[in-house]
Amino acid sequence: MVTQLDNPSETARDRILNVAAQEILVAGFQASSLGTILRKSKVSKGCFYHHFETKQALGLAVLEESFITIIKQIWEPIFDSANPLASLIDLLSGQIKNADDNDIKLGCPINNLAQEMSPIDDKFRQRIELIHQVWKQRLTKALEKSQQQQQMLNTVDAKSIATLTIATTQGAIGIAKNAQRKESFIEYTQGLVQYLTSLQIK
Repeated sequence: MVTQLDNPSETARDRILNVAAQEILVAGFQASSLGTILRKSKVSKGCFYHHFETKQALGLAVLEESFITIIKQIWEPIFDSANPLASLIDLLSGQIKNADDNDIKLGCPINNLAQEMSPIDDKFRQRIELIHQVWKQRLTKALEKSQQQQQMLNTVDAKSIATLTIATTQGAIGIAKNAQRKESFIEYTQGLVQYLTSLQIK
């Protein structure tokens, strides 16, 4: 996630969001310094409070406008695919092949916020819960499409497979982040890919 401070089309609000997203991803929400965010985004306190009432409001905006966008970019092609199960397998296989040490070090931004903020901030908790519910609903619908088109076995429950997929992918990145080893992510994700592959009708 690169911050482009010299982008002439980028507004002050954009700069604040981009810098804050990077700071939160690296340090976490609570440890992120508002002073550092203002300095790196080159805005005054007055400018900041013109756009965001509080640091919490900034964090929620980062979640909504930056972190959710990342998830959508990754998963929307599966939801819209003519063969969602095959696309899901391809996505996970690509993540295994391209697993990056830096990505493992930082982890999933939404998973990070869930672990850090859900026990102490109800607004974060509720919004992240909604993200997971919508994610599960859309993946369930996509997998049901694969079943309807006879691409996936009908002997399994699509909702259960969607739940398993999200839980495993989020768990894999969390375990790998803790171990600081991409091999941990690869190991857990490979097991999921093997199972999903067994559900294909060829």
